[in-house]
Parts: sequence; C-alpha cells; structure tokens
Amino acid sequence: MHLFNKHKFVLYESKTAMKGFTKCHTVDGRPEIDAVSFLQAVGPLVVDFLKRNRRIKVNLVLSCAMERDGEDTPVIASFVSWTEVNLEATDVYELYNNAVDKMMESMASFLRLGSGWVFAAVQKLDVNTIVYEPLKGSSHIPLPKYLADKKAVINLKNEDNQCFKWCLARALNPVDKNSQRVTKELRKQAEEPNWNDITFPVPLNEIDKFERNNTDLSVNVFGYEKHAVYPLRISKHERKDVVDLLLIANDSTNHYCLINNLSRLLSGQVSNNQESRLFCRRCLNGFRSKEALDEHKRYCNQHAAVRPEMPKPGMKLAFKNHNRSLRVPFIVYADFESFIEPIHSRQPDPNTSYTKQYQKHTPSSFCYYIKCFNDDVYKHEPVSGIAEGDDVAGKFVETLEAHIKQIYQQFKFPKRMTFTKADEKRYKRATKCHICDEELGVDRVRDHCHFTGRFRGAAHNVCNLNYKAPKFIPVIFHNLSGYDSHLFIKKIARNGEKITCIPNNDENYISFSKKVVVDEFSN
Repeated sequence: MHLFNKHKFVLYESKTAMKGFTKCHTVDGRPEIDAVSFLQAVGPLVVDFLKRNRRIKVNLVLSCAMERDGEDTPVIASFVSWTEVNLEATDVYELYNNAVDKMMESMASFLRLGSGWVFAAVQKLDVNTIVYEPLKGSSHIPLPKYLADKKAVINLKNEDNQCFKWCLARALNPVDKNSQRVTKELRKQAEEPNWNDITFPVPLNEIDKFERNNTDLSVNVFGYEKHAVYPLRISKHERKDVVDLLLIANDSTNHYCLINNLSRLLSGQVSNNQESRLFCRRCLNGFRSKEALDEHKRYCNQHAAVRPEMPKPGMKLAFKNHNRSLRVPFIVYADFESFIEPIHSRQPDPNTSYTKQYQKHTPSSFCYYIKCFNDDVYKHEPVSGIAEGDDVAGKFVETLEAHIKQIYQQFKFPKRMTFTKADEKRYKRATKCHICDEELGVDRVRDHCHFTGRFRGAAHNVCNLNYKAPKFIPVIFHNLSGYDSHLFIKKIARNGEKITCIPNNDENYISFSKKVVVDEFSN
C-alpha cells in the first residue's frame, strides 16, 4: 500500500516479517526540510494510516543525519517514540502528537549532550507495527492461594464467559454473604448498565466503549504474576463509581475477578507494614492521607500507568559522576516586563480558516540578578535596563553576556589554597576521600575551592582533577517556556551563533543553551 499527500511524500511498506504479523512502513526524508516541518508535513499520512490499521502496537522512529566539525561523513541518529496501542477507541491524532513530542525531545537531548553535533537532514521516518491481541476475561478460574489468603478479591463463580459483567454488577451491588455467587438477583442487577456493542468475553480495549456507554463508571484492570499485582488498564476518568478488577490466567483462559479491598491487596507488596493505605492506581505508591494522594495524582495522572519492578535482593545503586555534585558557583535570575500593543490589520476572509491577531507583547524593560554561592566571594546589585526603540531584548542579551565575561576574567585563575594547621590535621587524619567517600591510601591530595581558597578535604588525585566548577551559568526565568522566551530568543543568536534547546512542543521550549566565547588563546 502506498499513500501520498500534497507534499508528495510517500508512506510505503518497507519491511515485513512473521507472515505480516509485524511490519515497517517508511516515509523518506528530503535534504531541504527540517525535522519539525517534515513531521508536520507527513502527519496526515501517518494519521490516515493509523485510522486504517487498528488493533496494533506502534512506534515511530525518526532517522536524521547529524554533522559536526572535523567529521567527513555524517552519522545517522535515530529518535524513537514510545510504543503505543492503537485500538478502535484510540485518538490517533493524540497518539501521533505524543510520538512527535517524544522524538523531538530525544533529538534535543542528543544535540545538547552530543559534543557538537548539529542537524543536517531527515533521512526517513519508520512506522513500526505489530498485531495486538488484547487479553480477554473468560470462564471461572480458582484464585491462587496467595490472593485467596489476602481476602481482598471476590472471585465470581460463573459458568459462562461473562465474568466482566458479573464483577461489575457485584461491585455496584455488594452483599455481606456469598458475594461470589451469581444469583438470579445479580443477573437482574447486571442488566442495569448499558451493554450496547459489548462482546463477551470482554477484551481490555472494549472497556473504553463500556465507559462511554456508562458515564458514571470508571473501570480499572490489574494483572497478577509471581505474587505481584500491576496495572493493565487504568481509566482516564475518575467518576462517581470506580470498579477495580483483577485479570488472572491459566494455561487456557483468562478470568476477571472483583477487587473489593485494594489497600489490603497491595499493602504487603509495597511494605512490611500492614496498615491501611490509599494507593495511586497508576504507580501503586501508597499514601497515609487523601490529601497526600490527591497532591501526588496531580502529576502522576499526566503519565501512563506503570508496572513497578523492584531491584533484586543485594543489588546496589552507585553514583559515579562525583564531579557533578559540585554546585554551580553562579546563577542568574531574570525577568522581562512588557506592554501590550494593538495590531491593526485588514479584516480576514470569513470563508477561510484564519487566526485573528489583535495584540502583541512588546518588551519594555528587563532585570536580572546574579547570585554567587558565597556573597563574600562575589556580590552585585540587580541589573535593570530599558532601551530606546524595540531592542530591549537585544540589550538584555548584550548586557548579560558582558557581565558573564567580566565574571570569567575576575575568576579566571584559581585562588591559592589557604592551608592552616587545623587543615593539616584534618588532611592527615582523613581515611576517606571527601568527594567519592572511598578509602584513601597513598593516593591522596589536597582539594580546595578555587574561588575562596579554602581547603575542602583530602581526595584521590583523579577525584580532585575532575572536581571542577561547571563551565556554564544557568539563567532562570519565570514562565520561560510559556511566555518570556518569545521576547528574546531571536536576539540570542544575533551573530549567527548556534543555539541548542529542549523543546516542550513545536512552539514552547523548556530551555535554551548558547556558547559564549569568554577568552581566546594562541600558540
């Protein structure tokens, strides 16, 4: 199958394996188009493909040529999106936009940390797919002993493939005794929800349809394996009635059970303390109060559900980049003030799509404050400024760069160490490196602060050599990604310098980085 769009890009099947079970479709790039424009241009092609191909798992891979000075040939770097499930109810526009955000974020990270690499051209975009066969709940399965002992799960004893239906009915109509029985009354109660277009046994992907039919219900499904419970499907909605189901399996079938006490089911999994807790269904973290859980969910609900995996017994995590634990010596806090000007333009054509611009923000002044880690080393009053005309942003960049260069010249050479008798005693008595906390032997040197001259402690020679002040100064803005960046970003590279950034999306950016030449050396 070949799909074309108005830009004459083609989406074609480039690879297939396992008798079509997994496939790769490709859009070739062009040398004259940047990555963002390319992804915007091929978006309709990919979205149309996703609409035509449901019940698949899909990820996107953007391959780009990268160049840098001193390299004769470019390298091909690949930036991969998250793997998503594309079902009938999936919003394919959202799926594609999320994939683009992930790939562009990976590219920005590569450029920022990639030792001088710059974007050259888009090579191709691959759309990798694999057939998705969702789990279904079917006939009755006895609970494993570990779950039965928890007394937190109701296992409906059905003889058909409608265990999902009986679980929902029991959740909405609890009883004190024999809750596992499918009685005549339960069958009658089970007809109250809207079951239109729902097939039995119910696969996970049809629960979205069930929630659309029943707007007062939220259904979450958890899996179970090796004494561990984990989320399989967490509802996007928090509604009046929340139903938690457990999907268990044997060699031949799957079966839905009703979780009637999530806290009891999960408590032993996350802590030896058996006290009741409130659990986040997405990450399975437990909280002692509803306030703490609500605060956590503000951030956790922005992400997909995860399956927690604990480290193996005896495994240890170690921190090795000890040079990065040294705090930055200087930091800049900055802000702009602006005024709003009306935009006078001719009336747009109402018969076409348009965006009406009626005002713009023009920067009128700026202020920044440079904070040193030690006020005895460096202290400066806040710097503010205005500019005649419209070049306030340009003056801000120019003033700040001059200030940074002045700081570099002032602290260009390290201050000589002051080493007192008390310091000498500390040095001789030290048994561990104060930087990496490992044992000291014959390999020991004196480490001191290059700004104050104070002795910091005994250290290994390699640790001491690597323990250097960072070669960057962070500049912190209030609302940089949402507003202030638009006021001065064009002025940062006024002389053609290269700028690297971390994008939040196509229009908003989390941060910018610019290299400033502060000194030159010649042989």
